[in-house]
Amino acid sequence: MHAHNPVSITLSPLTPSDDLAPLCRAYPHCRLRPVVPGGQVLVLRDGGQAVGAVGYGPAGGTDSAGWSELTALYLLPAYHGRRLGRWMLSAALRDMTSLGADRVCLYVPETADKARRFFAQMGFSTDGEGADGAVRLVCYPGRELRLDERCCGAAIFARRDGRTLWLTETTHKGHTALCKGHMEPGEDERQTARREIREETGLDVTFVGDFRAISRYSAFADRVKTVVFFLARTESTDAVPQPEEIRQVHFLPFDQALDSLTYADDRRVLTAARDYLAAMEAGGAEI
Repeated sequence: MHAHNPVSITLSPLTPSDDLAPLCRAYPHCRLRPVVPGGQVLVLRDGGQAVGAVGYGPAGGTDSAGWSELTALYLLPAYHGRRLGRWMLSAALRDMTSLGADRVCLYVPETADKARRFFAQMGFSTDGEGADGAVRLVCYPGRELRLDERCCGAAIFARRDGRTLWLTETTHKGHTALCKGHMEPGEDERQTARREIREETGLDVTFVGDFRAISRYSAFADRVKTVVFFLARTESTDAVPQPEEIRQVHFLPFDQALDSLTYADDRRVLTAARDYLAAMEAGGAEI
């Protein structure tokens, strides 16, 4: 298996030659070797070096028919923000399903809010408690193999010296895109877009009109991503890129912004936002 990432990054079963010491140092309480009979471990390697691992196997207990348990998911901090954890989990869910599981559980500490948000985005929901106050999460990959990720963002513009400038972001992977991010439980679409914009750029925005464009695509065989974009204005161009994900934030004239975008869907959304804004202003709206 190969990721949609640099070609040196691969994911395959654990081998006796894998050196897991760096992961164990980063996560002193990690469990990386198979911990249940029939357990499996997939190792993420960069140039042959282990940089992440996911463990899983049959769930124990007397009422465990059809259940599998995710026992480990670790990624070296230097590799965070590159969607590699999602790729590892998706591969593990596919394998568990092929081995007959239609229900998957895992346990996370009650205080691990970031981990709980991550698993919620991947289709897991809360299903009670485990030992030591851990929260039990479950998903049903046998029922729904295409995990629906929902994201929200905006085509953002600012006015400077009589010009309209449009915001784009360049990630650490080198992609240039419009600002967007995953919904969290309890948020509506605009709340998500506003939060993600603030987190990724440090900017506050005002939404303009009722512009709403939807982008829907499948980056992986088992996942569909739906992105809702709004039109928004910011009064400041003093952006502060989120260090974990964003390398640089740009404010560019429309043609330069359009040419810089990596993905055709982002170019389509930006063009529609520009046309919507122009129509509002032609109709006499003061923006």
